[in-house]
Amino acid sequence: MPPLTDAVIADRLAEIFIRRPATVLARIANSCESAAKKWRRRISLPSVPALIHMMRHDDGVFAAVLELAGRSPSDLTDEERQAVAETIKILEGL
Repeated sequence: MPPLTDAVIADRLAEIFIRRPATVLARIANSCESAAKKWRRRISLPSVPALIHMMRHDDGVFAAVLELAGRSPSDLTDEERQAVAETIKILEGL
């Protein structure tokens, strides 16, 4: 696995983001269209809340984040899955 840099993260996420129109990407990320366009062009990275919103709505984004972390969905224990679900609820309330 290559070192985890902003460029590596941006490249991997852009592979997924390019499959959706920027308007759709912005909507599922609860963000603006100009931000989504920057993510697609690898100019910037999504914020943590935006990334979590996308992970909830797009299995490809979820899988890419786990891949970048060196994990797979099957690596998560039931307790870890529950912790992720609870963290998402907390972050949505912010």
